[in-house]
Amino acid sequence: MPDMSDEVDQTIPALASSLGIVDAATGKLSDLATVDKSSLVAAISESSNGLDALKADVANKSYYVTPEMYGAVGNGTTDDGTAFLNMYADAKTKQVSVRLTKSRYKITKPLNTVGVSTYSDIYSVLDIQVSAADGNAFTWGGENVTICGVCFELSNSTTNTSMQGLYNASSNVNNQRFIRNKVKGKTFKSDGVTGNIYGVWVNANGLRGVRICDNVFETVNYPVQINQQTAGGNIATPMGSPIENIYIEDNVILKGTIGINTPHVYCHHAFIRNNRVTSDTGFNINLAHVNNFVVEGNILDGATVTTDSVLHIEDVSYAGTVTNNIIRAQNQADAIRIQLASGVSQDTYVPTEGILVEGNDLKGVGNANGVQIVDTSSKRIKLSNNRIENFAIGATINATQCDINDNRFLSCPLCLYLTQRVRVSGLIVESCTTIVRSGNSIPVEIDGITFIGEVPTLKPQVVSSNISMVIYRNVRFSSPVGVTISSTTAFDLFVLPDSGKFDFNLYYKLSNTTNSSIVRLNAKYDGTTFTPTKTYELLNGGVGGGTFAMTAGKLTASHFLSGGTLSITWDITIDSLVYTA
Repeated sequence: MPDMSDEVDQTIPALASSLGIVDAATGKLSDLATVDKSSLVAAISESSNGLDALKADVANKSYYVTPEMYGAVGNGTTDDGTAFLNMYADAKTKQVSVRLTKSRYKITKPLNTVGVSTYSDIYSVLDIQVSAADGNAFTWGGENVTICGVCFELSNSTTNTSMQGLYNASSNVNNQRFIRNKVKGKTFKSDGVTGNIYGVWVNANGLRGVRICDNVFETVNYPVQINQQTAGGNIATPMGSPIENIYIEDNVILKGTIGINTPHVYCHHAFIRNNRVTSDTGFNINLAHVNNFVVEGNILDGATVTTDSVLHIEDVSYAGTVTNNIIRAQNQADAIRIQLASGVSQDTYVPTEGILVEGNDLKGVGNANGVQIVDTSSKRIKLSNNRIENFAIGATINATQCDINDNRFLSCPLCLYLTQRVRVSGLIVESCTTIVRSGNSIPVEIDGITFIGEVPTLKPQVVSSNISMVIYRNVRFSSPVGVTISSTTAFDLFVLPDSGKFDFNLYYKLSNTTNSSIVRLNAKYDGTTFTPTKTYELLNGGVGGGTFAMTAGKLTASHFLSGGTLSITWDITIDSLVYTA
């Protein structure tokens, strides 16, 4: 209850002045002999009633109520469910908030708190023990409603039937906040792993401003969902007004997912930032029917059992950025999968704006894709400045009008699998077997490849003659450090295409502090004969002219060395290499 002393302190002086007991001008006590005694008695009686009314009025205007005002004990063993039901009903009538003051409340009844904000300064525990037949464990929401600082421990006694935990179905309201709470599921399905109670699930439309921030979720199924779609149901008509300004930020989610799935509602301006999410089912973050979204700065640890993806963007989502996330994929899962064709929603909207995937750190376990653009509807995707490590395929692109630039691929047997013609530039490649595989007989052009610390492989992967032409431009690489070569003995420079035909021009520099050989070379292979032609050569020191050959599928070089052996480095730039099947 709030302190009433200010109201009383203001009322008493006014009363004394009106009765003539205190001089209004000087504030000093009047001569009581001049005071009308009968009027004084009547006034005191009337003012006493007024003070009682004031007290009642202040009580009715309380800023908050507490469970203890309605008989709650708060010792963690006594069932305080009835007290909480009465408290929330009264708080809604009085339009006041709830403040939790004790450390632990046991509640065995589902709570409907719609329209009422709940606060706790000490992370009071609401130990809610219900069953699936009860419906929702804790229903919340409403205009300007906040749930803050509460520790929810949720139990569902119906083992293999999941139920809603913290459910919100309040449509057409503004500024709802679920912040700085802790949510823990305490019961599981019969497998002992899958939680049987959900976390925060918002099933509403027409929302303007929802913040789910700074929370910790543990062992609840679907910890954070803005979701209106019934599983497996085809939804062919709009479900309500658009949802805008969704903030899901700075949460820690242990064994769960973040999802937005709002068919035909057109959820827009959704910001999913700086969350730490581990999952035992996959789909750490799943977005569908969302536009103008930001997925930024999240740390996502994928599940060991999933075969889909860690970050999944689907079903006519568009106009978004996926930036600066750290994603660790397990099993057969892609790190990022984008699949924008309409799904079970039957949404007919065709996205006209693309998605930027930039600055992400993706690491797998040698399977699946770092990034997979699944379908031809997923147009205008830009992959830029990502680090993609240890996937079977760095990126698979099945859509047109895509840009792939300045990405780094490490330990990927195949960097790129392209089934549509896209723009590719600025690859950085380390410990990868093959640069590109092409499908649908499309030509491929890659402008700018830098190889790090290896003998590079320039041959494309040819499968069923699905590659027609590959053009590499501005390819750069250097020798490993500390290489020693012997006079007239060939050494490997890089792996050539071993089928089809190719033609390339390169700049070659072999050097140490006192010796050098600079060569410009054109090389052709017509499927049978390899023909190298030096167009320029400059020698210095004890290095003789270079001899170049195609040996066991590699370009090799050899030099006469006056000293017999030489510790050197070499640098190569290929202006262009054209490969035709």
